[in-house]
Amino acid sequence: MGILQIFAAKLRPQVIFFENVNFGITKRLQFPFIHRLYANSIFIIFNSGHGANRVGSIVRFIYGYKGLAKNLVGPDISDVTSISQLKHLWRMENSNLRRRKVFFAYTLKHHKNSYCSLYKNKFGNGETKRMEKFVENDCIKSTLLERKNITRADLTAFSNSVIGFISSDIPMHSDVSNGLKQSQSSIQWVIHGVGMETYGFSIHTDSKGEISAANFSAFVLPFDVMTWICILVSILTISICTIKISNSFTRSILYIVSTVLDQSDLISHKQRLSNYDMTPLLAAWIMVAMFLGFFYKGALFSYMTSKPVLNVPSTLEGLLKSNISIISITFVLTFLNHDPISPLDIITKDLVKILDPNMSLYDITVQLRNRVMYVPAFYKVVEIAENISTSKPVETCWDPNQSRCSDGNRTEIMIPKTFAVMSTKIDMRAFSNYMKQFSGLTEVTNTSPHPISYKVPWIALYNCFYNVFSRHMSSLVESGIYSWWRKNSNVARQVRDLLKNEERNNRSENVAFVQRLWVTEDVDHDLGERMGIDLQGVSLSTLTAPFTITLIFSGVAVFVFFVEILTRFAKVLKI
Repeated sequence: MGILQIFAAKLRPQVIFFENVNFGITKRLQFPFIHRLYANSIFIIFNSGHGANRVGSIVRFIYGYKGLAKNLVGPDISDVTSISQLKHLWRMENSNLRRRKVFFAYTLKHHKNSYCSLYKNKFGNGETKRMEKFVENDCIKSTLLERKNITRADLTAFSNSVIGFISSDIPMHSDVSNGLKQSQSSIQWVIHGVGMETYGFSIHTDSKGEISAANFSAFVLPFDVMTWICILVSILTISICTIKISNSFTRSILYIVSTVLDQSDLISHKQRLSNYDMTPLLAAWIMVAMFLGFFYKGALFSYMTSKPVLNVPSTLEGLLKSNISIISITFVLTFLNHDPISPLDIITKDLVKILDPNMSLYDITVQLRNRVMYVPAFYKVVEIAENISTSKPVETCWDPNQSRCSDGNRTEIMIPKTFAVMSTKIDMRAFSNYMKQFSGLTEVTNTSPHPISYKVPWIALYNCFYNVFSRHMSSLVESGIYSWWRKNSNVARQVRDLLKNEERNNRSENVAFVQRLWVTEDVDHDLGERMGIDLQGVSLSTLTAPFTITLIFSGVAVFVFFVEILTRFAKVLKI
């Protein structure tokens, strides 16, 4: 039986591994093995003798590149005396794969391990080229090849020369699972989760009307109508008292206005009103005006640093009840599909089949399938953001509600000024960065729990490569270096999109955009995650109200100044 298994390994190499074998005691020797398990060496046990006198020996056969037949005899055969020695040799033999071929695909072609070191060769074009091709999963694969003596196989199909297969971009949904089962039913896979992608949504809308209303309200903030009436009544009362006491309308009006604007210059008016004791009244008015000024400045600062309240839904239920267009820009590539596909499309399709129609989640899933339009934004997010900002059509599939489309099966749709983006957090953050550069649309993030989360695992063919996978790759993808790669990969992807968009339009006007991306990701993301802060810049439209108010009061002050000068000159001429 062992000899037959060795010859069968010529076509399907296997490793025969005995965990619990007691020589001379067991009545029947078991030969457990795992189908399609590749290895550098194969072990087998021969038995001789009868009963208690049976003697067992473990013989190791070194796996050759052209099969096992030539290694059945000769120096490559060696005896192993114990199970512990067998385990040790098996691990040692299969920890170094000796340039054996393992199939996987880079997310970006022509990847090199040097791309993973962003801070080498800062001067020149070397750093920019590495950033253009920087993907964290590619860095894991290239590091694995370098450290474990593996050769990357450029094959799209399984063959005997390829001892393993790994992938990092297959979401766990039924389509891919069924494809694996149908094409390779005898293969056993090991799955190691590394990425949990959470879907959320944000609404982008044209808030010029709300900002105009906020600008107008900034003139009366923080006072309501009754407060302003009380202020006007107080001013009129003081004016009437001053006019009645001084019998001079012009002097009284100038005094009141200059006091309100200056709030300190009482000395110049002391001689004019020396015969009247108005100090308590003026002191009270000056104190009230000072406090009102403080309140007004505080309200104005609060207005400048806060977002206008927009009348858009902030929950998933509210979004689905509204007529706001919904798009999804998250797409992935898998080894089963050469064209990018949307995980949201696959997930909702599966949920419709699985869920009971009486469940509330079923209704939400059906609405998502009917409402979401899939925009193939695979490395084209900049172009999409720019087209939406300039009211140009964006490219989508022939059926916008289906995410599977080839290059020749595309159409164009117009995205309205108010729309929602439902994608993963990373893609939404990148899209928001571009929209801030190209348009004046305001973003409103969702406040409801995230509707969908999906896992993007690493999978590997369950073979001798599993030992390397579990001990080396699993620890690598859970390490701090992977977190660092992942964080910088998000910015690198945005830089890559930006550079492609500039090459397409033959322009390079966003010189400082790369630096702003780094600052946005480092500051915005870290503070936002730790403290729940949503940082944003102050736009020019927000400064409209403060500038207008400053100009109005400055104009009044200049007018009063010239009136006082003319009045003084008139008195001098009369004298």
